[in-house]
Amino acid sequence: MMALKFYELGRLSLGQAAELAGYTKRAFVDVLGQYGIPVVDYAVDELAPYYFRKVRILNGTHTAMAAKFLPAGFVTVQQVLADKVAARWVRGLMFEEIVPTIAYRIDDVAQFADDTYDRLRNPFLQHRLSDIALNHVDKVRVRLQPTREEYEKLFHDLTAA
Repeated sequence: MMALKFYELGRLSLGQAAELAGYTKRAFVDVLGQYGIPVVDYAVDELAPYYFRKVRILNGTHTAMAAKFLPAGFVTVQQVLADKVAARWVRGLMFEEIVPTIAYRIDDVAQFADDTYDRLRNPFLQHRLSDIALNHVDKVRVRLQPTREEYEKLFHDLTAA
């Protein structure tokens, strides 16, 4: 099918290729899958900055929240963010500790942190701290420890925990 080849070569967008083949976009995605053609084809190095930003900001914040607020009796991320003192701590962690350690390497870090904070406040997501805390030691090692080490190198002074 010509539309598949043109899409695979990047000569047609998904919508254009679907229209040429006579499919809806959704149906064309299924056809792509049947032929082993990826819908999104990014090189790993193109995705690395986005993954890094997500792990450090979103996942790192989640992991820190579970460590700090689960023992204090909070059950969900939304409960943490509904508490003014806890919410201030979360924003401080994001914008005073995590963002400064990666902002010099990746674009739009502060905007991503703002968007992440808004996402965490979504009342329809009842993300349980106990779920976030699963495999906690490994998560700390990947999500928080590198940030702490970089923060110490960059600023030589950790804020009081």
